[in-house]
Amino acid sequence: MDIQKILLELAFLALCLPVSAQSQIKVLPLPAFPASFEVAEYQGQKGCITDDTRYKFAVMENEGLHLAGMHPLLDTAKTGVHIMNYLYHPKKNYGYTLSFKSDGKQCIYNKINNMKFRNRVTTNLFSDVEHKVTEADCNFDVKAVNLCGSFKAVTTRMTKAGYKFDWSGNIGNGFTLTLISKSEQSFYLKTKDSTAATIITGVGKGAYKHYVH
Repeated sequence: MDIQKILLELAFLALCLPVSAQSQIKVLPLPAFPASFEVAEYQGQKGCITDDTRYKFAVMENEGLHLAGMHPLLDTAKTGVHIMNYLYHPKKNYGYTLSFKSDGKQCIYNKINNMKFRNRVTTNLFSDVEHKVTEADCNFDVKAVNLCGSFKAVTTRMTKAGYKFDWSGNIGNGFTLTLISKSEQSFYLKTKDSTAATIITGVGKGAYKHYVH
C-alpha cells in the first residue's frame, strides 16, 4: 500500500470540499466527550455533565475553556445553594457559571459574553444610560435582597463598604451579570441594560477566588 499516495488523495479531497463544509470539520482533542457544555446532556438535562472531574476536564479541553475562578457557596432563587466554578474561554471572551450541588451532576446556569474582569469593571459601566431608576424598573427578576437602584448607585454604595468587582458580562436578553465580593460575602448583581436598573439576585458566603485574570 502506497501511504504517500493515500495521503495525497485525502489532501486533494479536502481541497475539493466546499468552504462551508471544510469549516464544519473540527477535530476534537477528546472526541469521545461532548464538544461543549451547551451540547452536553446528562439525565435528560442540557448543559449538564456527570459529577466527575475527568469528564469536566475533557469537555473543557474540547471547548477550549480554562478554570478562571470559583466561589465556595452561592445561593440563587433559580439554582439554589451551590459551589460555583467559573469556566472561561480566553480567545472568545465568554464563560460559564457551573454549579456543583453534590447531586451527581454539574450544570451551567449562565453563559456570560463580553467578559470584563476586576479593574475593567467600574461603577461607570452604564454611564451612557440616561434613565432615572424607579422601583417598577426593578421587577424583572426575583430579588435575593430588597435593594433597587441604578448600577452606579448600587455599586458605589457597595464599593464604599469594601466590596470589589470580580467580573461582569452580558447574559443575553438585554441583561448583564456582575459578581462583587469581599472576604466574607459576595453578591450577584443583575442589571437591565436599557435602564441600568440593578438588583441582587444571588448571595454568597465567602469571597470569589481568582485563578486567572
